[in-house]
Amino acid sequence: MLQIPFKRGQRVDIARPCQAYLRSVYGKSEAKSHGEALAALEQMRNDIKIRFGWDDSFTGKQLVGQCNWDFEYAALLYNLAALESQRGAGLARDSKASIIEVAKHFQLAAGILTHIRDEVVGKLLGVMPIDLSAEGLNFFIHIFLAQAQVCFFEMADQHLDYPPDRVAKIALAAADEYRAANKSLTPDSMKAIERAYPYSKHLAIQSASLDSVAYLHHAKVVFARAEETTVGYGEQVGFLQLALRAAETAKATLAASKAAIAVRPLAALLQQVKDAYDAAATDNRNVYRQGVPTPSELPPVPATLLAKPAALPPLAPATPTADLFATLVPASVSKAVESLLSRHAEFCAKLRADADRSAETAKATLSSMGLPGSLDAGESATGIPDALWAKCDRVRINGGADELTKLRDANAAAGAAISRGLDDVESKLRGDYQEHEANRARFGSAWTAADHREYMGEHIGKLMSLRSAVASFRSRDTELAKRVSAVLDSVASVSSSSREELAAAVPHASTGGGGAAERTELRAALVAMHKLLEARPALVDNLCKASDKSSLSRACMSVVADRHGPSTVELSDDDIAAAAAIAAKDREPHKEVLAASFAEQSSLLERITALNTRYNEVRSEDPASAARQAALQKLHDAADTSERLRSTLREQAELYADVQREVSRLDAQVSDSRYVRDIERRDLLVRLGGGGGGGNGGNGGGAASGAGGATVVAPP
Repeated sequence: MLQIPFKRGQRVDIARPCQAYLRSVYGKSEAKSHGEALAALEQMRNDIKIRFGWDDSFTGKQLVGQCNWDFEYAALLYNLAALESQRGAGLARDSKASIIEVAKHFQLAAGILTHIRDEVVGKLLGVMPIDLSAEGLNFFIHIFLAQAQVCFFEMADQHLDYPPDRVAKIALAAADEYRAANKSLTPDSMKAIERAYPYSKHLAIQSASLDSVAYLHHAKVVFARAEETTVGYGEQVGFLQLALRAAETAKATLAASKAAIAVRPLAALLQQVKDAYDAAATDNRNVYRQGVPTPSELPPVPATLLAKPAALPPLAPATPTADLFATLVPASVSKAVESLLSRHAEFCAKLRADADRSAETAKATLSSMGLPGSLDAGESATGIPDALWAKCDRVRINGGADELTKLRDANAAAGAAISRGLDDVESKLRGDYQEHEANRARFGSAWTAADHREYMGEHIGKLMSLRSAVASFRSRDTELAKRVSAVLDSVASVSSSSREELAAAVPHASTGGGGAAERTELRAALVAMHKLLEARPALVDNLCKASDKSSLSRACMSVVADRHGPSTVELSDDDIAAAAAIAAKDREPHKEVLAASFAEQSSLLERITALNTRYNEVRSEDPASAARQAALQKLHDAADTSERLRSTLREQAELYADVQREVSRLDAQVSDSRYVRDIERRDLLVRLGGGGGGGNGGNGGGAASGAGGATVVAPP
């Protein structure tokens, strides 16, 4: 398995560029006021040139430097992808669990590189090194997807006992990805990176080897069909010829390479293919005597690509960091924004729940009509249709009932842990309040720390906002837990059964009976409905993200400027309502798109209902067909429900992760506030204890009264 090396970076000097900039702009005299500096902050960021330098990971020589944060971001993400590729390449694939783990690493590496290509490369300036160019990123995206696909092939061939046709399709998809990688680079780029390793020959050997394996397995499928129909023995020989030619090509490419290439030995594969070809050719020549098609006459073998780029993992800091937002706006605005955020969190929770219910209603309506089970029953008399098996197989690959249970329990644990964290924060706030009041009572006017209402108001507002969000999430957890419990048995049956076992449980029936045209229309309508429901979560996310903290802050600041001028005031309920109305305008385009999605769902359901009625009128259905339809529909429902629940539970987990970061940040802010007041209290004790010429006796001795007669106050 291939991996990519790390990029090495230059040390970034931030201090000297900042010092030079301040001298040139402000001079040696005192800098301008803080207000002017804040107003120029955005321009300052663009004016200060900080150069980031990174080498080419392939050659280690071509150093590229840019005064561009996106360049630094791209290089750091690239190293994350390199780390994932090295973790994947370093693991042994000697068990089912280890193969799955390796595939995850390679798919994550491909996902990170895909994010760099799609989201970051367009922001970079000038000529990039190969590893950060679009062609170089495509090159390794294809390689890592190919290597993940090889893991799926090994899983199917060695651990899941897949039928030969399925194994052939998976192997061929891996070969296609290796070929796509070889075509991604221009000849000059390939020549440049091959100073480090003979990539083109490695990819050619891998694609040819996998072609050979795919055709070898497909020949088994052709032979089994020929045994049933007595036609196809010549076609079997033709595919074995292709397999033999591909294996010989791989061996010849390896033999011609002057550099060492890290691939598995080819002798065993070549011998296996040669033995199969010799036996089949001899049988066909002496017994069956059927013509052998040329390669161009052989039917194409379809490929099934299971490997996908994994989503970029969250890159938020693991430890709480200071919230710049709180320092750039008045405290009154921060409190108003927290109030609006709390309402918005409730709005988004309800919106997600409504979207879930709408999708469930649509699926339940289709299921009540027997769709798509009735279409499958009308098109196939026995077995499990390919599309349905692909659904069931995806449930198995994604962990089935065990994964649903794991996600459900993890979310419940996260909700409970966050609630405990909020309880801890509230306890700290109560203790802080009591200590603050005790200090005011004890020291009177000498206690100059800010009134607790000023700092606690914002913290309590944030606390209540987070409690509201967590309450809605945990309520949703309860609903999801009921749905998971209701389907665990059916999902477990789907995920733990082979295709043959599922087929044995589905009754046989006769096909035909009319309605072919209606079935075609219904299929198209069902595909449209599937795409519509699949796209909806993204529409909901877009609507929720339209009112983030920054947009709500701008809305509140706009209301303050229009109604109160530059003065800092507490926003009234009317002011907050006006800010909410301003923020709502940002959501309008997204609301319209989401409303159109719901309207299209209603329209599609009406059309599907009408088409299904017409289909039922023209087709003939006997008891056997009805039983087959019901069994197939049950499998569809279990597979669809499993994937919808898995997606929803993962989304819920991401929401919990976001809230956990907010809770950690709030906890840090509360702790900082307590620390500051503790310092003020100690300072006050020292001042009161050292008045009138006397003072504390050194660092640790007792205090004495001075000539001024000031009373020494002992720490509480």
